[in-house]
Amino acid sequence: MRKLFLLFWALLATTCLWAHDFVVDGIYYNFLDGNNVAVTYKGSSYDAYNNEYSGEVTIPETVTYNGTTYSVTSIGNYAFELCTSLTSITIPNSVTSIGKYAFDDCTSLTSITIPNSVTSIGDNAFEDCSSFTSITIPNSVTSIGEGTFFICTSLTSITIPNSVTTIGNYAFSSCRSLTSITIPNSVTSIGGETFNGCSSLKTVICETVEVPELGVRVFLSMPLSEATLYVPAQSLDDYKAADQWKEFGTILPLEDTPSSVENIPSTTTNCQKIIRDGNLVIIRDGVDYNVMGQQL
Repeated sequence: MRKLFLLFWALLATTCLWAHDFVVDGIYYNFLDGNNVAVTYKGSSYDAYNNEYSGEVTIPETVTYNGTTYSVTSIGNYAFELCTSLTSITIPNSVTSIGKYAFDDCTSLTSITIPNSVTSIGDNAFEDCSSFTSITIPNSVTSIGEGTFFICTSLTSITIPNSVTTIGNYAFSSCRSLTSITIPNSVTSIGGETFNGCSSLKTVICETVEVPELGVRVFLSMPLSEATLYVPAQSLDDYKAADQWKEFGTILPLEDTPSSVENIPSTTTNCQKIIRDGNLVIIRDGVDYNVMGQQL
């Protein structure tokens, strides 16, 4: 009995020492349901082995361990947190979820491509990725979690797809290099202090006909008196009367949005703006673009 008792505590101690179940090619994994695994960190806590991941990291779609092949379907909570020397990450199309704080404080990571397979991004997933300059959220994502891009101080542009319906508290708070943002017509609610501290944000394009529900102090510490809000023409009066929205210095219809035509290639000067399915579309030389100059 005493031997069994000691064996139990020895196994428990070993289990507590490591958060991961196995490691292959320098990447740590946890077992999930079935033949699925999540990328995780080394050690008993996320900060026990700072910078265990560094440089360029490519996550495989599948990994084989003890003769069994597993699908990599998740990047776990805190998986790359505090990996300040991580410069590049490749996420495979097998991944469907990115956990909370997954890339928090990855200060050397300049960009990331989120595949269309991802449907869930956890709270604070990219907090303090201070070298990020731009990011595109795939149209498989339906919500932006709390603090997802909090303190991404170099972020100048972000593309939010029409699939997103909610934006969480503090999602873009302290993104002080962000100069403009387009809120698609699918968004129904925006959390508290979402744009707090976005001191360069002077152009907000909100394509929703029905005024989105706002949390507290959404635009706190923004230069609202100098900022312009563009909204659907039929909702102009509603935005001008709505709390917080009405604080914008200028509120204009979407058709007056200054499109990024300098980013749109053209062989002529023919350029037309229309509203299609609630979105502003710029047609140039027969090709459709959004207001950021990206081809649709």
